[in-house]
Amino acid sequence: MQEITIQTLVFASIILIFGALTSLRSARKEFIRKAFGVGEEVSPVKPRGPGFFERISIRFSQAGLNMAPHEVLILFLLVAAISVAAGFLLFGNFVIACFTAPFGIGVFWGYLKGRAKKRAEKQADEMEDWLLILSSHLRSGLSLTQALKISLERLQGALREEIEKVVRAVDLGTPGYEALEMVKDRIPAVEYKMVLVAVKVNTQLGGNLAAALENIARAVRERRRMRSEAKALSAQGRIASNAILFVVVGLIVILRVLSPDYLSPFFENILGMMVFTASLGLSVLGWWVIRKITIPKI
Repeated sequence: MQEITIQTLVFASIILIFGALTSLRSARKEFIRKAFGVGEEVSPVKPRGPGFFERISIRFSQAGLNMAPHEVLILFLLVAAISVAAGFLLFGNFVIACFTAPFGIGVFWGYLKGRAKKRAEKQADEMEDWLLILSSHLRSGLSLTQALKISLERLQGALREEIEKVVRAVDLGTPGYEALEMVKDRIPAVEYKMVLVAVKVNTQLGGNLAAALENIARAVRERRRMRSEAKALSAQGRIASNAILFVVVGLIVILRVLSPDYLSPFFENILGMMVFTASLGLSVLGWWVIRKITIPKI
């Protein structure tokens, strides 16, 4: 009981230290702002960005998971609880188990980002055909809303799910541009933002929207080619980064299963726990650095 109490106090002390450092950083920024007048002029019409849980909810929607903010919070708490339970069963130490909570949340967040990225790539690949269909119908004399409804019949996959929402909004009387803008957070592709700009300019100033959509379709094709080349060139880096992380985690799990006493010295005192935690942190840092260096963002 005494050991668990000490471990709890150590963990609470670490949290307090991080909180104090964060407060000092905020106080330093506030002092600089007041002393030198930095950041005093703020535009009164600047729109407020989405909140923390709203940003997380947007990430879930980009991954194709429709969840309310409170459901997202419950899911993250569940992931943290499962991570702590798994860490305690694996290491038999409460402090180390508490540090597995952010690790588990990080793994889950990485899974969400990967799923959202794959879904965005599928949407971008489908966007070329969709834009060409829209362009051909616009050239035939149809309006944007009519072209959107007809193009839905030719779509499949992830992009169709979002365009269906656009068409339903159009059926309810929403203008074409506003309906397209409603799903901009769920379609993070750069080309879709270009489509929004082209439609907005056409709505306000006029112009040849069909030609603009054809140009964007060519940009989609070129980015898809570049993305394929980047994946081929960065394959070795992805394998190396994953190997670093999986070897370390796999080795720890195997040692705890086959020889539970082998890693016990790390958990007998605070210094050992700090060294063990730092080793895991450096492994994760190495994985992150290699991926940032070898995997370009396109």
